[in-house]
Amino acid sequence: ETLGEGIYPTPVLGIVGILEDVHKTAKMEFHSAGRTIVLLRGSEPGDITDMESEFGSSDYAQHILGAVWGYPPELELEKEAALQKGLVEMIRAGLVESAHDCSSGGLAVALAEPAFANGIGLRVDVASHGLPPEFALFGEDASRVVLACDPEQLGGIKQAADKYGLFADVLGETVVGEIEIRLDGRVVISAPVCNFRLQSEKRSAKEQSSRRSKSGRRIECGMDFLGDALAKLSATPVQVAELVYGLSEEQLSWKPSPELFSMRENIWHLRDIDVEGYERRIRLILSEDASKLSDVNGRKLAKERNYNVQPIDPALTELAIVRASSVERLSACKDADLERTAEMEGAGTVTLRRLLEMWMRHDAEHLADMAELRRVVEANNGNFSVRKHEAA
Repeated sequence: ETLGEGIYPTPVLGIVGILEDVHKTAKMEFHSAGRTIVLLRGSEPGDITDMESEFGSSDYAQHILGAVWGYPPELELEKEAALQKGLVEMIRAGLVESAHDCSSGGLAVALAEPAFANGIGLRVDVASHGLPPEFALFGEDASRVVLACDPEQLGGIKQAADKYGLFADVLGETVVGEIEIRLDGRVVISAPVCNFRLQSEKRSAKEQSSRRSKSGRRIECGMDFLGDALAKLSATPVQVAELVYGLSEEQLSWKPSPELFSMRENIWHLRDIDVEGYERRIRLILSEDASKLSDVNGRKLAKERNYNVQPIDPALTELAIVRASSVERLSACKDADLERTAEMEGAGTVTLRRLLEMWMRHDAEHLADMAELRRVVEANNGNFSVRKHEAA
């Protein structure tokens, strides 16, 4: 039982192992755009008869259809062992950047979840193998793993898969800010990453609240300061990606006036303020007593680096990665750490709490500016002249 409530009947086997080299690992999340997505599997998809019985034990059946039936997907131990051995060999050889098993929720969920951490989504085309869409996307067949790799490593992955009798199906590639899943060439799922992430977080919060309520425990009203701050800071990269999604190069470069940023300039500004400002500040205030924090002149950087002619994809990717690293560092903080102090150029003595407040306010200001820019360029429907001003 968990919090006084019986869990959904699922046999669980816990295993502890030794990781010989911590540098030879593959986490779940996607790290950058332009990576090849591969479905590594140990066997052929089941036929329609098996799938009809097995689908009744899936998350989709329980939460969407409101019913459970049949029996769990069959696990063929020899093929599962081959899959694990092959996957470990690929990771140790440095062929795989990320890996996520297809279990709860099926293939569609396994494809979406690695996008949430860094806002790096995907475009893939999944073969149905003659199965209904629900079965192909949300069936929970065993012995399947979603991989992301450098395209140059695909040959090595296929070679290792052949060695262990596995199938390595290339599904598509990672992209910034969106999730698009095609089934036999037809788009069936398409939306910004942040939309999927928000729905996932809402479901998790609802389930946690329900468990606490049933157990008679007090339900917390809102998060503490640090939890709220980390949630807001984590959301910014995907919100930025959503705001620029689908805009043309002309729309990205349009400036309402010489002193204001374009969409493109906002993105690069946020990237540089994170990389050269807050990431360093957070690291210093947590590691040194009475640390000195330097100011970053964003306007000067924008002019020197000519933001408005730079491609946005590198900035979106780097913003997502650096922000995720900072949030991970902050997630280990205790309440007392929020009162650590440092001397910040132009601001005097600041606590970590104050630094996070400044960071969130900076994010909010630029997100508001970008939302207004999007409204204007969409209202003009592309019928405007780009004002090619230098950033002030």
